[in-house]
Formats: sequence, structure tokens, C-alpha cells
Amino acid sequence: MSEEKELMRSTYKTSAFSKTRDLILTTKGLIMGDESIPLSDILEAYNKSEGFMVVASRLVIRLKDGTERECVPKFEGSQTGLFFNPELAMSKSVDRWVTLINRVLASTPIS
Repeated sequence: MSEEKELMRSTYKTSAFSKTRDLILTTKGLIMGDESIPLSDILEAYNKSEGFMVVASRLVIRLKDGTERECVPKFEGSQTGLFFNPELAMSKSVDRWVTLINRVLASTPIS
């Protein structure tokens, strides 16, 4: 059996006043705060954009049981991009997570 390796790490908040939680993708699962979700339980990840004048992007994890988990990963890029076009910068940050999660899911053998 292969050893679990960390692939990406960030943090997120559920609201402006909540505490910061860990968001960690490993070769075996996704850790969202206190919840550990095995890759075998994840159907897909996608970027959910909402809003009209200000568009907010959220990372959504769709589980095989029909439920979803949502969060907004902390922006990890250049502050210049966040200043000039925050919606695009946040969407790119979420897209990085979506792309990597879906690539890991595609390369994980079905058990």
C-alpha cells in the first residue's frame, strides 16, 4: 500500500467571523476542517460562481451520497491580482483546487 502524501494545503473560513480551518488534499482524501473525506467518497469537484455585480467563486465537493461540501479556499496568489480583479483571482484559486482534485480522482483506482 502506498504512503499518504500531501498534495496541496490551504485554509478557509465558513464566514467572516468564523475561525480558520485547514483544507488539505492528500493522495488518499480531502481534509476540510475536522472532516476527513476519503477520495472514494468524492464524485467530483467544481467551481460554483454566484452573483451578478460581484461574482463569488466557491469550491464545491460533490459526494457520492448526493451531498455537497462548500468552501472558499484562502487566496494564495499575488496581491496585485487580487487588487485589480478580485473575482478573477479568486476564481483562479478555486480552479487550481478543482483541477487537482479532479486529476487525483481520475488517477485513483476504483475500489
